[in-house]
Amino acid sequence: MEIGEYERMFAVEADHFWYRTLHGHVLQQLKALSRGARVLDAGCGTGMLARRLTDAGFAVTGLDFSPEALRLAKTRGLENLIEGSVNALPFPENTFDAVVSLDVWYHQAVDDTQAAKEAARVVKPGGQVLINLPAYDWLRGHHDLVVQTARRYTRPQVRKLLTEAGLEVTFCSHWNTLLFPAIVAARLLSRLRKDESSDVAPVTPWLNKTLSAVLAIERPLLSLPLPYGLSILAIGKKPT
Repeated sequence: MEIGEYERMFAVEADHFWYRTLHGHVLQQLKALSRGARVLDAGCGTGMLARRLTDAGFAVTGLDFSPEALRLAKTRGLENLIEGSVNALPFPENTFDAVVSLDVWYHQAVDDTQAAKEAARVVKPGGQVLINLPAYDWLRGHHDLVVQTARRYTRPQVRKLLTEAGLEVTFCSHWNTLLFPAIVAARLLSRLRKDESSDVAPVTPWLNKTLSAVLAIERPLLSLPLPYGLSILAIGKKPT
């Protein structure tokens, strides 16, 4: 990922509707874990999710391949940060109660099959591997070039990825569904305009609040699961 993208992410991650919604989904899915549970944020980026997980009472380890991302994450008051790759996690087997990896496995530098196996290896029996990945290869745009996207996914592909790593898929749903038509239109329009801007950018407060409210409606609907959307959120459970 371009260094400038980390800086843009750090600037907006705390308040941006997309990050707040996704992090809210993660906290909702992990609510059954006890306080002090060990959680690995594998590909922690600039650290906002790790900060929120820590504030929720979990013992969080953040790992990222980028020294720049870790430098920014450290300014959020996070201490347990490790430089490393999701392709070869530097931890023993059965270390964590949960592994979270948001928008990481799609990256050009990541072997998603290997990353899934590594996450399954370091999570404890009965523990969860929670991932978020971008949907639909036909939705590629300039942002995918900026963040070095190698692949986008369908739900069957995500399920297969987790299953072949030895995990039982207990949850797999699209999200960002209600805004999907508008996002598709915007993505197609940006192609016509040859727009080379990043998707990570500040949003005016009133619009940010409105979009947050729209996406909040989806949270109780995810268990259906939702049949389409911009992203796919999934959980694989390690057999006991």
